[in-house]
Amino acid sequence: MHALEYIILIPIIIIGQGLCFSLTNHVSFVEGVSLILNPTYSTPNYICILNILYMAVVVGVVINALPSERIKEKGKNKYDLSIIGAGDVVVNRLIPALERMQRRLNVIIYDIDDSRIEKNRRDCINGNTFTYKIKDENFKKNALNSSIVWIATPSSTHLTYLEEFVNKNVFVAIEKPLTSLKSEYNALRKMLRSDG
Repeated sequence: MHALEYIILIPIIIIGQGLCFSLTNHVSFVEGVSLILNPTYSTPNYICILNILYMAVVVGVVINALPSERIKEKGKNKYDLSIIGAGDVVVNRLIPALERMQRRLNVIIYDIDDSRIEKNRRDCINGNTFTYKIKDENFKKNALNSSIVWIATPSSTHLTYLEEFVNKNVFVAIEKPLTSLKSEYNALRKMLRSDG
């Protein structure tokens, strides 16, 4: 459910609880609902608590639904997603899919082929920021500062990049196939089973 859908459910719950309150306390239905929405000094404590809880839920849902302001950590580039590789799959499938998302994302795309993209290009689409960079000496540090690292390089290089990011407190996604070499398969299994 979207967070704003809770606001639609709250009146239904208030009506139901107002009906229960009116039946148990022998008051009219309208008076029961109005006491939940606007308690008086003689309203029972549990109804006052309900009123406070409903107000907290409404305020929390509204605040949660508002777009959040991104605050960058001083001296660091914080990205939601770091993509390694800018080939056909990334450009024609992954980025368009990300552009359609309802979330605001700060994405950096590191191209391993410096002839393919212009350095430090930045696109803002539907509230998403896409920064294109050539893989440089800071790429690993910046990628580790992301929530997700997406490895979208040729299959023969997946193991190399996975070794850099596995068990580094970052979620790693790899495009398929995981590897194109049978000799790497056992190394990948062993790496993914290790705890350290």
